[in-house]
Amino acid sequence: MLYANKGEEGLFFVSRQAAERAVAYLSPQSRPQFDGRGGVKVRWMSSACCLAGLLLLGLSFVQPTAQAQSLPLPLVQAGTVERLAGTVRLGGAGGERTAAIKSPVYEGERILTDAGSEVVLRMVDGALIALRPNSQITLVKYTFTPDPKDAKSDGTTIQLLTGALRAITGVMGRRNPASVQVRTSSATIGVRGTDFEVVLVEADSGEIRSGTYSRVIEGSTFLEAADGQRLVVNKGQSAYVPKDVLKLAREFGLLRNVPPVFQAGSFDDALKTLQDEAMRQIERELHKYMPSQLQQLLPGLGDLFRRR
Repeated sequence: MLYANKGEEGLFFVSRQAAERAVAYLSPQSRPQFDGRGGVKVRWMSSACCLAGLLLLGLSFVQPTAQAQSLPLPLVQAGTVERLAGTVRLGGAGGERTAAIKSPVYEGERILTDAGSEVVLRMVDGALIALRPNSQITLVKYTFTPDPKDAKSDGTTIQLLTGALRAITGVMGRRNPASVQVRTSSATIGVRGTDFEVVLVEADSGEIRSGTYSRVIEGSTFLEAADGQRLVVNKGQSAYVPKDVLKLAREFGLLRNVPPVFQAGSFDDALKTLQDEAMRQIERELHKYMPSQLQQLLPGLGDLFRRR
């Protein structure tokens, strides 16, 4: 005989054995009356009774749900290794591996460069990320859908843990700039169709103070401090957010001179060419999702995605 409960929690079925054992823990007033007839019958019981039965017997139909929850989520590819120098490591749920040209990188992974090592990642939306030596990032989120109708959940969040990076935004940075962010321990950088650099200095060294430095090469960014202060950084400008929040009031802001924390990368001269190649490929993909009338009027989307 089966006993069931239907409520906000859903529908639960327990055996008579489980129900009888469960009601022993209930007061006489709340105990259900069992039907002595044979066969299979559904009878409504309290949520407490049904749930107690489930817990007492550990029914097998609950186990597949727990097993399913423990299964690893499918990997979401965020990009590939486009250029590489030295030793670069990729770390995720499957463990750590050494990167090679065309190695895939996945959402949620860490990318680490050793001393003297650099890497350029070509992302699925055409963006480029150049990671400097002795640096580490986590691709906290990198979700891109070519079809604009399905792009509501698209977005990028990159956590710079140590070192420095240069980034050139792709389709997401131009289609929905608010969805793209680079974060450090002391600041958040938002983009507006941008080519920019971020450096995280962990400790004071001479005239170089600890904190987050950002420089814009093309376009503009905003730099937000931990207390919510926000500053727009335009082309050719650099800015600083101190690590110590007590220094924000007097030190957060634009810098008069470009500090020596920004270092050119081995592949910087090739980034524009790589970006153009990536965007041409993305344009062909996006063209499939345009209405046929627009496809005839706009044989290419190059002008829409050129850097401002």
